[in-house]
Amino acid sequence: MKMNFIQTSWVKALVLSAAVVLMLAACSKKSSDTESSIQGNLRESDLKKDILICKVDYQTFRYEGFYALNVSEKQDSGSEIPIVAEYKEPGDFGSIKLYYRTNDNLLLDGTIVWNGCGALAFPDSFRAGQQMKEGLPYPGQERIDCLDEKGKYVAGKEPPYAIIADENDLQHIWQSVSVQKEFQHYYGNTTKKMAVYVYAPAVGVMKPEKASYLIYIEQ
Repeated sequence: MKMNFIQTSWVKALVLSAAVVLMLAACSKKSSDTESSIQGNLRESDLKKDILICKVDYQTFRYEGFYALNVSEKQDSGSEIPIVAEYKEPGDFGSIKLYYRTNDNLLLDGTIVWNGCGALAFPDSFRAGQQMKEGLPYPGQERIDCLDEKGKYVAGKEPPYAIIADENDLQHIWQSVSVQKEFQHYYGNTTKKMAVYVYAPAVGVMKPEKASYLIYIEQ
C-alpha cells in the first residue's frame, strides 16, 4: 500500500513537471513570435530587405499583397531603380522578365499568351501586410516611374500606354499601396522613384481580370 502511494505521488509529480515545461516552451515561442511579428504576417525582417514589390488588382485597384527581397550589387545613385528587361514578343507564347541590374537579381518572371492566358511565375506568392489608418499624400509623377509593356522606362510624364489610362490610374494605385505599413516604410527610406509595371498575361484579347499592377520600390 505504501509503495503504491509513493509510485502514485511520483507519477503525479512527473506529469506536473512535464506540463510546466510545455507551458514554458509555449510562452517562449509566443514571446519570440511577438518580437519578430509586427502584425499579422508582416515581420521586422520584411522591412529590412532591399526591394519591396506590391501587387494591385488591375480592375479594382485592390491591394493583393507584397513580396520583399534582397539584391546584390545595389546601385544607390540616381532616382530610378535600375531595372533591366528581357522581353519575348508573344507571337503565340511570350514572356517578360525584369531584373535588378543583372540577371542574378530576378524581380519578375511571367508568361504572356496571345490566344490564351499566361501566368506569373515569380513572385509566386504575396503576403497581406499591415494596413494603416491613413495613406500618404499623392506625390505626383515626380516620385513615380512607369514601365511600358516591354519593361522599359518611358520618358516624359505621360502614362506609358493605353493600359495605364491616365493620371487617375496612378492615383488609385497610390491610394492602394500608400496605406500599407510596409510601403510607407520603404517609401520613407528612399529618394528613388517607385516603378509601376502592368503585367498582362493575355494580350491578343486582353483579360483585365487577369492583369495586375506591380509596384517596385527600393530602399
